Amino acid sequence: MEYDIIIVAEETLKTDEETVITHEEGVLQDYSRNSDKDDFRKLAGKRAGSHPNLLDISKGWDSEQRGRSNEKSPNQSRTPRVNNLDYRALKKIFEMEPSEVVMKLASPGSGLKEFLSHEDMTDELIAIALEVLGKACSSKSNRENLQHLLIDVKESHFLKRLLPMYVMRVSRHNDSVKREQSIVQVDQILALHQTLISVFPASTILDVSLIVALLQTEITYLQSTGLTIPKETENSITSLQRVIAHLQEKKREGTLRSDNYTYITGNLEELDIEDFRYMSIFPTYEDIHLTAKPFMRPNIIGQKFEDTKTYLDTHFRLLREDFIRPLRDGINQVLKFDGKDLRKGRFDDIRIYLNAYILSPICTHKGILYRVQFGIDNLKSVNWESSKRLLYGALVCLSRDNFETMIFATVANRDVKDLQKGITTLDFTEESRLKLSEFQENDYFLMVETTAFFEAYRHVLGGLKEMALGELPMQKYIVSCDTNISAPQYLMNHPHTYSLQSLTTEGPVRIQELEKSVSTEESDDSDISDTDELLGLPWKDRHDVLNFADWPSIHKFLRTGLVRVGGRCASEVLQKFSLNNLRRDNMFKQKLPGHLRAMYSVLTENRKSVEEKIQKKAALFESAAKGVLHENVLEDIIISLHGANLGDVQNTFPISISVPLNCLLDGCTFNVQNKHILCLSEGRADENLNKPEIGEWKSYADDVAKAAELLKLADTQEEGTFQPLISATCSNHGQYIMLWLLKYRNDIRRQILEYENEYQRTVNRITELRNQEDQTILKMAYVIGMTTTCAARYRKVLQDIQPKIVVVEEAAEVLEAHIVTTLTSGCEHLILIGDHQQLRPSATVYELAKNFNLEVSLFERLIRMNVPYVRLDYQHRMRPEIARLLTPHIYDKLENHNSVCLYDNIKGVTTNVFFVEHKHLEESIHEGRSHQNLHEANFVKSLCYYFICQGYEPSQITVLTTYTGQLHCLKKIMPKSKFEGVKLCVVDRYQGEENDIIILSLVRSNQEGKVGFLQIPNRVCVALSRAKKGLFCIGNMSMLSTVPLWSKIMNVLRSNGQIGEALMVRCENHPETANFVSAAEDFLKVPQGGCSERCEYRLNCGHVCTRFCHPYDSEHKDFICTKPCSKTLCDDGHTCPKKCSAVCGECEVIVTKTIPKCGHEQKVPCSLPPETFSCHMQCNKPLSCSHLCVRECGDTCTRRCPQNVTVNLDCGHQRTISCYEKQEAEKRNEKILCFVKCEARLQCGHKCSGSCSECSNGMSHVACRSKCKEVLICSHQCQNKCCEDCIPCSLPCDRICFHQKCDQMCCMPCRPCTQPCGWGCKHHQCTKLCFELCDRKPCELPCFRKLKCKHQCIGMCGEPCPKKCRICHADEVQEQFFGKEADPEARFVQLQDCNHIFEVTGFDTWMMPPENDGLIKLNVCPKCHTPIRSSVRYGSVIKRTLIEMEQVKKKTVDMCSTQLLISVTERDEMKKYFPLVLEMLLSKLDKADLMMSKLLFIKDQITILSKLAEIKKNVQLLLPVTLLRDKINKEIDICSSNITKPIYSNFLLEKEIIRISLLAEAYVMSYMHNKPILSSAIMFAHIRCTRSLDNPKELEHIIYRLERSVMALKEEEEIKNIRKMLDSLQERFKLHMLFKILDEKNHKLLDGAIFRQGQWYKCSQGHVYWNQGSGSEPKVDQCPEC
Repeated sequence: MEYDIIIVAEETLKTDEETVITHEEGVLQDYSRNSDKDDFRKLAGKRAGSHPNLLDISKGWDSEQRGRSNEKSPNQSRTPRVNNLDYRALKKIFEMEPSEVVMKLASPGSGLKEFLSHEDMTDELIAIALEVLGKACSSKSNRENLQHLLIDVKESHFLKRLLPMYVMRVSRHNDSVKREQSIVQVDQILALHQTLISVFPASTILDVSLIVALLQTEITYLQSTGLTIPKETENSITSLQRVIAHLQEKKREGTLRSDNYTYITGNLEELDIEDFRYMSIFPTYEDIHLTAKPFMRPNIIGQKFEDTKTYLDTHFRLLREDFIRPLRDGINQVLKFDGKDLRKGRFDDIRIYLNAYILSPICTHKGILYRVQFGIDNLKSVNWESSKRLLYGALVCLSRDNFETMIFATVANRDVKDLQKGITTLDFTEESRLKLSEFQENDYFLMVETTAFFEAYRHVLGGLKEMALGELPMQKYIVSCDTNISAPQYLMNHPHTYSLQSLTTEGPVRIQELEKSVSTEESDDSDISDTDELLGLPWKDRHDVLNFADWPSIHKFLRTGLVRVGGRCASEVLQKFSLNNLRRDNMFKQKLPGHLRAMYSVLTENRKSVEEKIQKKAALFESAAKGVLHENVLEDIIISLHGANLGDVQNTFPISISVPLNCLLDGCTFNVQNKHILCLSEGRADENLNKPEIGEWKSYADDVAKAAELLKLADTQEEGTFQPLISATCSNHGQYIMLWLLKYRNDIRRQILEYENEYQRTVNRITELRNQEDQTILKMAYVIGMTTTCAARYRKVLQDIQPKIVVVEEAAEVLEAHIVTTLTSGCEHLILIGDHQQLRPSATVYELAKNFNLEVSLFERLIRMNVPYVRLDYQHRMRPEIARLLTPHIYDKLENHNSVCLYDNIKGVTTNVFFVEHKHLEESIHEGRSHQNLHEANFVKSLCYYFICQGYEPSQITVLTTYTGQLHCLKKIMPKSKFEGVKLCVVDRYQGEENDIIILSLVRSNQEGKVGFLQIPNRVCVALSRAKKGLFCIGNMSMLSTVPLWSKIMNVLRSNGQIGEALMVRCENHPETANFVSAAEDFLKVPQGGCSERCEYRLNCGHVCTRFCHPYDSEHKDFICTKPCSKTLCDDGHTCPKKCSAVCGECEVIVTKTIPKCGHEQKVPCSLPPETFSCHMQCNKPLSCSHLCVRECGDTCTRRCPQNVTVNLDCGHQRTISCYEKQEAEKRNEKILCFVKCEARLQCGHKCSGSCSECSNGMSHVACRSKCKEVLICSHQCQNKCCEDCIPCSLPCDRICFHQKCDQMCCMPCRPCTQPCGWGCKHHQCTKLCFELCDRKPCELPCFRKLKCKHQCIGMCGEPCPKKCRICHADEVQEQFFGKEADPEARFVQLQDCNHIFEVTGFDTWMMPPENDGLIKLNVCPKCHTPIRSSVRYGSVIKRTLIEMEQVKKKTVDMCSTQLLISVTERDEMKKYFPLVLEMLLSKLDKADLMMSKLLFIKDQITILSKLAEIKKNVQLLLPVTLLRDKINKEIDICSSNITKPIYSNFLLEKEIIRISLLAEAYVMSYMHNKPILSSAIMFAHIRCTRSLDNPKELEHIIYRLERSVMALKEEEEIKNIRKMLDSLQERFKLHMLFKILDEKNHKLLDGAIFRQGQWYKCSQGHVYWNQGSGSEPKVDQCPEC
């Protein structure tokens, strides 16, 4: 058996790195058993690093390898000595193993190159050289080195000169023995050249062709001498000739230009190539970084396949390479940028997305998906709605290390709004999902998307892998190309007559009469008309699968039993048959078996449960990165790592962990302190104090790296046996802390990954269940319609259904693998419908399409192999004038059906077919990838509108073009408003479609004569065969005629007068008038589609049509007359003022009429009676207030007088109000409020913000609404209102040091910083910790640094340099303040809080007073009074004050707690009504770790309880009615119980108290209003419903609103309105309550003075105390402790 090998190269612009092997059986027979097989596999799988590997052996690879071999390493002292190869040396080499021969000849200094360059050799030397080279070619391993030495062979004098001469004399011997030996030499020469042409097809084709021709001559001569040539030799030369013929054909086509691919036609096992079933569908590292050319077979189109495995392997490899190749080329192009800005690059094969990172995983019904964010700065011009970027199913590759590691995913959801924000949803492969756990959440990726649409490949490749050799039906036809086709089994089983009455009206048709068309297992219909319908046989015991998206006419004869599988559907009729609609049918769910319904319920619940687990773990993982972890969380981690070896941890690490983990991961270091094991910092203090900005610290990652190493080491040891913690030194404490935290996060990650896998398994089971549901639906169908890609996706379902008949529409346009994967073992009849002379299947890689025959469909291949087919010779579409353009140039035989001869002529033109010639040049757009021709576009636009003017519907016209650029141009210049309904399309997208009129723009017109793909007969066939009645083309025929096919078409057109530079158009109304149009401007001669004459048609109104001659709307039913109307509308002779086409209506001419009601004369429309007209004159009737009515005479008089009047108020002020407001106030006996601002000076010093009425004419004032001006102990201003007590400061703490800024609220205790103090210079260094008082004095030496201006610094040594210069800023620096500023030797210090500069000696006196006792407060800037919180020089003074303030914070908590207890004991109502709640709240005050924030929260809760107690007490006194009182008490009890519930905030409870108090007040008012009719207490007790009380409507509305607003009354405006309405009702009905239901002033629990500055002092003994008398000077004996 021999192995045929074909090698093909690719287009010039398409370079890649791929390899091929071709050998004979004798060369490869021991390959599978070779001991070096694994070495070869390792070599083939070797990674290429991060460098792009664009391998072109014929060019760059050769020179690169030679350059590398000649490069001297640092240790190399001289060039290797070159061996001299002679007969004896070659004989010795021949005795080696094949792999050793390769390595020997490929080694440096082997002498092979020199040997092959000899000018002359003896026959014996040539013979031994052939033996050695043949043995080298038989090596199964070391293939890269074999290719290296073959480079020397293919360019050698030996191959090009000596060997041809040797071949010519090899058999010319008289001795018969020598002639027999020459056969062996012929085999050796064949083996050498077969290997050469397999590796270097483009560069050795001429040499190999010459040798094969010479060998054929010699073999013929040997046969003439009576010598028998072995069969193996004949097969070898035949195989080599077939390869040469194939390559020569490709070379003539111009596609063989480089040495890229290796073709395999031999046995895979013996070639030791990986079985395709074990190959990944997704790309691998080796696919992207090639070290050897991929092994490939061409699609065999001239002979049968060897077997089914070879057939499947061939199509799998071709299809897989077709989508991998663009990704590989694109990534290698990216790698060539080598750090350059990728945004400036142009990538043809991939799309680039920068700065991509994973946002979060999401649980969906499809499984675990991931939302990924990518940068959109370079994508702002992308129109995502129409763009092909990131389509559903597209393949993307993400990498963060130059594609050394890659993760792959497909787009799982395409949301345009998300894409505009730079967010996409991806479905990662299972392998990639495992890799995700290795990445950090802040990792950024480069994401690339291949232009090959992966969804079309994925399922087909999966189907090919899963297909067993015995599952492929029709193998004897598809694989073996058997031309003897037998009848399908279902016809053999039913020999009786089938009823086809739905297809014909001529009665029953016997199946025998259809023998020629459907009585074979496989039918090919070469459909050239695309209009004949293939009608299947609707058997009820089988299923038909039709592989096309829309079935135009099936539903007409099959009303039920149809199912369409797929997404989008253009037909509304077929939409109801879609699988999605049938699946949503409620009745269908009920028909499912019970076990399926039960399974779905269980799996759904399980999915939700796992999803909740994932969310909880994800929350823990996120909190671990952002929040704070206590030692309880890490306890299990520490014990699992160290176990019993934990030792006395308390002595080494006080266990109290509180660590923000996000800083841990950023590489922060940790130090041990007394109270907390971890104190976060971002490095040590910067010794360079020239930088005044505190907080710019260095970050160190040593602990992180060491912790990662420890974690890896811990994973390798048994649990609990890791290095004892007690042995850890202080230097590696941070490493152990980081170790625990990393271990904690890694454990969570592993758990999340386990849950994700469980979730995915559950989703997969649900998917299988849904497939089972789909299978149930599909089994009930007679006909199933789907695309080939969809069929591959539903392959497993189809395997269970086993459809017997498969019908494929447009089979000649579908890749063979797509059809094969739709077939199941139950298929008995395959019907292919198509036309192989029209468009071929579309492949992504041009080289694979052309050189490997990937673009040849199964349909075309079977026809080429003479498999019987039925051709439709009668076409039912085109009129004969159009059809003759295709015959016999494209179709050798084509008959016209009688129906096409009955078409009407196209109106407005003199011919139904015409080609408009021109020579206007094209334009290249999209960087040369497409073209447009503006002259053609404008002409097409005008011609299209001309046909619309002839009366044709826009839907009858289609504009076709051959380039996408022209299509976009047409869409721009043809607005939808004018051309709505006209279809614009490129030719390739219009196969299978048709229309009455086709306008074709061919675009190409250039000086170079390039016609592009217009020379391809298939595309020409499609373009010219779409029209039914009229075909009008425009193009440069003089250039196109250089193509033989177009030349023939041109001759046909010329012979019939259907080509020229101008198209003759003729007026349908005036046939004698004709015009010629060659450009868009020429259509101005026929503006309305007729001619330039006026229409002058007499309309029904008597006017004539004003348009130019127009063939459309001949009866003028749609014409709108725009001339003035001449009709008389009334007796007065008024004419209609409207246009003639408008409805006249009644007369609207304005005339003067007298209105009978009032006698006024008014301008009134002529047709309007004066009795119905409303007079517009001003009314002069007086109102009750003596003012005149302000309305019109015809209206009713004014009810509320709007005149403004001035009223003298009781307070002495005046107010201007409306007259009716004054009347209303007098009627209700209400006082008119005065809104004059009070502006009296209050005790607090602010002006009163109330009005005169609010302040009772100055007798009392509203509470001050200004901001409190008191300064708190922390030096911040109080944030409360002036009328409210001061509260602890809630601003962020301003305390800052060298290492960190306090992150607490100002009123909370600050965490002491335990880092070493950063105050130091070259003279002094503080040795204390950062929070302790410094043990050094300020340095008194001047600063030695230079400023940016090159002048000397004016600051002190060890201090941040002032930003001002003595020379550059002399006026600012020498401004007198302390007196010494003008001294040239004066030194300055700059405050970091306000940036003011002061002279040092004077400011030292200001900052360092001699007293050690007195008022506790921060020193302030003497200029702006800003508190001084940060200063290096005065750090000790500031620290001392801050330490005292920390003591104040602690004491305020104790004092507030005591005050709360005292206030509660004074309020007996709380103890009486709410003892349990009060006890629970007071118990919280006893905790030792009570913080101010918690204390204030408890205070607010007690205040709420106090208010409820007051409401309850007052209700008992004011409301005797049992029903109303019980309602309020119930509301109060509910609210009191909610105080201790965490779901209710104090804010909500405060609003609820306001609601209850307002409701209680409304109840009391209701009682007081109804008190006269309630004569006795007995009647009070019998009231059961508030509706039995007679309340005003306003009060009823208030009660209704308040009763139904439980915990929902939040709006301040609504509360104010209710309060205002209650006050108004109280005054209106004179209901005076004895006291308020709730008085807010009675619930002050704390004295706010304890939080103010000026109240806290320190005595001489260092005690801190509160001096209640703020105005007095404190004395030592005032200290409570002294």
